[in-house]
Amino acid sequence: MSRLLDFPEDMYKLVHDEIAIFGHDPDIKRCVEHLKAAMSHEEWFKRRDQTAKRFYRSLIGEQPDPTGAGKFYDETDLFAWYLFLGEAFNDHPQNYEVVDGCRVMPIFSAPGRNLDHLQQIEGYEERLRRLIFKERAQPNGGLFEFLVAAAYVREGYAVAFHPEEPGRARTHDLDVARGNKRFAVECKRMEGGQYHENERKLMRGLWQPASHALLRTGGSYCFDLTFTTAIEELPDDYLFRLATDFVRRKIENQIVYDDLALGTLRMLDLAPLKAALAESSWMHPGPKYNNFLLGSYPRYESLLLAHKVRFSPNPPFIDEVDQAVALRWVSGCDVAIGKKARDVIASLQKRTSSYQTIRLASFTSVLKRSAATPSSSAGSKRSRPAFPTSIPKASRSAMFSVTTSRPRRRLRKLGQLARQRTTIRSGQARFHLTTSFLSPRTDFNAIRCALGKGWRRVVTLRLSAVRSKPICRQRQSKPVQHSRVHDLGTAHH
Repeated sequence: MSRLLDFPEDMYKLVHDEIAIFGHDPDIKRCVEHLKAAMSHEEWFKRRDQTAKRFYRSLIGEQPDPTGAGKFYDETDLFAWYLFLGEAFNDHPQNYEVVDGCRVMPIFSAPGRNLDHLQQIEGYEERLRRLIFKERAQPNGGLFEFLVAAAYVREGYAVAFHPEEPGRARTHDLDVARGNKRFAVECKRMEGGQYHENERKLMRGLWQPASHALLRTGGSYCFDLTFTTAIEELPDDYLFRLATDFVRRKIENQIVYDDLALGTLRMLDLAPLKAALAESSWMHPGPKYNNFLLGSYPRYESLLLAHKVRFSPNPPFIDEVDQAVALRWVSGCDVAIGKKARDVIASLQKRTSSYQTIRLASFTSVLKRSAATPSSSAGSKRSRPAFPTSIPKASRSAMFSVTTSRPRRRLRKLGQLARQRTTIRSGQARFHLTTSFLSPRTDFNAIRCALGKGWRRVVTLRLSAVRSKPICRQRQSKPVQHSRVHDLGTAHH
């Protein structure tokens, strides 16, 4: 039977004379209260209780976790977890989780400082409701948009959140203007790489048999290892063989230096942690607890820890510890670092292509509207669609089919202006304009003059974000320089 059937009355507040152990941040408080006010009390109380129960059940091992990821929150309502941490920081710090909290609190502090600016932005209320309800599983993008919008307002720009358009999968996020200049802003932020998540999952599977073998001995151990080969290439029993061999030799420490990893294996001395727990309970997960247990606390370390403890009446705090088995690990293989780099680059390319799709879709719609403009009947003044004046920088190539009543010399002149070879068939010219020849100074007026007054329509045959083979090649003046990412930070657990 679960030990978390009911929460005490003072679950979400400080009792009399209780000290706020993390202090008080008015900016975080202001942001949290503003977000809570955007939903009903009943809605927030329900989501807060669900979040708290998931958190505590995960801490004491009652929460089923088929993925083995060990997450304290429900991935379908990540926003509620963020808001729970923000409220706990000031109002009930006994429920605060420091590892995730140290990442979330700066995100809440910035909107709190800029709340007056945000509330002046057109479309903010609708964007806020969408964040709280529709995007509750992925709130990071919306919160980042708030930070970007506030930054533009501070710089004197007029900002509006671009509304969702039915029938369009993607639109930009912000409309920004100052003076006679207007911009469409698309906000993109980096998320964690999938390769690193796969590494963590593989390492949990490799470490489990070894940690169970060490726990059966009744002793406490710490393995500090840097793997010089990719995690997916490690033998399934590599860590288990290291653990059983170390226990069999009955030594206090050992240096590991082989073709797969390098580091140390050592017995853990629990005396410093037990002495600290004798004076006060300590929060886990937390940097102070890890420092007492392992002798140091590197930021963003990758740590797998199994320990036998007695929780205090409040489960995030620990009163006693009897045994601990820990693995600190680093993936230092050049192949793995390269794959993480490619993971980051692929993520950037995905976000860039999303931006290109928005720009290209916008430009294509302009051309289609131009092509669809009907001509007047014979004998009346002919109305012509507006000729395009620019091509978005995102496009790699644009291929047009132009129908004109002008003679072929006009069409050849057009091909010269486009700096590409021109194919002429029955009064039609097909040509390419590529970004290698286009710039903000491209003379589209000259191209329009070359067509003359007799041109009737411009129809887009292809407008692609994929680099296509040019009709004529030009020699590159300089070799292309390639860069490589040599090091990537390790995300915290």
